Amino acid sequence: MPDGGLEASLQAVADATTTYGPDHPATLRALGELADAQAALGDDAAAAATLRSTLAAWEALGPEGELDALQAGHVLGTVCFRRGDLDGARHAQEHVLAAMASTFGLDNDAGVQALGDLAATTMAMGRLEDALELQSTRAAVIVALEGPSSRRALQASSTAAATMRQLGDFTGALAIDSDVLDRAEAAQLDLRFRLDARRHLVADFAELKDWPSAARCLVEIFELGTAGLEESDDLRIYLEEYRLVFENLAIDVQRSKVSKGPVRILMRGGLLDGWTGRRR
Repeated sequence: MPDGGLEASLQAVADATTTYGPDHPATLRALGELADAQAALGDDAAAAATLRSTLAAWEALGPEGELDALQAGHVLGTVCFRRGDLDGARHAQEHVLAAMASTFGLDNDAGVQALGDLAATTMAMGRLEDALELQSTRAAVIVALEGPSSRRALQASSTAAATMRQLGDFTGALAIDSDVLDRAEAAQLDLRFRLDARRHLVADFAELKDWPSAARCLVEIFELGTAGLEESDDLRIYLEEYRLVFENLAIDVQRSKVSKGPVRILMRGGLLDGWTGRRR
């Protein structure tokens, strides 16, 4: 027995088709709502099929259907990504990006979204160099829209730097991450963002085997985090625990009880991996 919402959506499509015809905008919008209902029930395969037919119909309408076609393509890419159909997601997202670029340009929030969607899918496919190009373009668009020190611009740059790190360009990643921290400090962005910027620098310095610089950044994280975050903040509690471990390890190094530095030991123990998702 169909779900009530799905049944209503199917009836709306039937009514619109009877009243207006199969390719009328009212019918196509009803089909879009049907795809939403299918996706809400977890039937992403059916939703993707509905969206593909709807997208083709919107595009057949020409300029009248441009905006709706872009929306249908965006949702199709999201649905395909969620169901693990990365090829389908990339095809839909490339189509949206090309249409956006030729019709409206990419220097707008919709262009930023389209670049981000495609970059995420490309990353998931393991195509890191292609993803980096998209991430860098997205960061440049955001800088043009908001300036180089907005939170979103700096976050976009950090994302590109993380991909550079995965590609082995540690020096390039360090240059970007250092600039991000400088701008975040100058703009006095929130403390958690500035702590996270230092966390990225720790990873960069560690990859470059610059352990003194990594340790310096780590100490700054401990000091700023424990002083500036609320006592009940989960990240502060996490940092306090690791700070004690770090200080004890530093003592053990001085006493020659351990052969490796505290930063290497902490990173091997998952310091950076356990950072994300900490509650306020």
